[in-house]
Amino acid sequence: MPPKRAVAKARKVKEEAEGTSDERNEKIQALKDDIKNLSGLATRVPVVNIDEFCAKYMEKLSQHTEVFIHQLTQEQRGMKILFLDPPGDVNTEPGSKIVFNAPNDIRRTVPIRITNSGERRIAWSIKSTNVNRLGVDPPCGVLDPEENMLIAVMCDSFAYGQEDTNNDRIVIEWTNTPDDADKQFSREWFQGDGMVRHKNLPIEYNP
Repeated sequence: MPPKRAVAKARKVKEEAEGTSDERNEKIQALKDDIKNLSGLATRVPVVNIDEFCAKYMEKLSQHTEVFIHQLTQEQRGMKILFLDPPGDVNTEPGSKIVFNAPNDIRRTVPIRITNSGERRIAWSIKSTNVNRLGVDPPCGVLDPEENMLIAVMCDSFAYGQEDTNNDRIVIEWTNTPDDADKQFSREWFQGDGMVRHKNLPIEYNP
């Protein structure tokens, strides 16, 4: 039984004033038996007060969690922070869209700057919704707090007005890097349980 359900069950037993003393004791004993199955975290002393029992149970659960975290390796502790600490903001220049001006029958390049405005090192990656027309260089990297980088967004030639451009955009995604990790991009950081944030920059084409 999950901890929240166990506590809810304990509170329900407390609130049920009706019934004989034997029935109440049976419910309390059933609750104790359920919690004993939770990795030995149950309190083994007789239960007199349900509120006190719930408090002791939650205290033991908290202690068990702290022991578990203490036993993690240094690398695992870094991953724990990666999972629990959301990435900060990333600022871009331009901030809301990327504009390519005519002529559209030649390859054009627009620079953008991305800045890590958070307090932790991040890994970032940029994708486009139209890989046949749009590209970025470099496509990924790592930024320390307050560090920035210029990125080239490239657009190949195309027939303006004859091709669908409504969905053209680039997507910036970023996530915290593990503590003590080398400043070398790893795609694995985006594939775990850590939070990944996104920012869309639509592409506008002027004729």
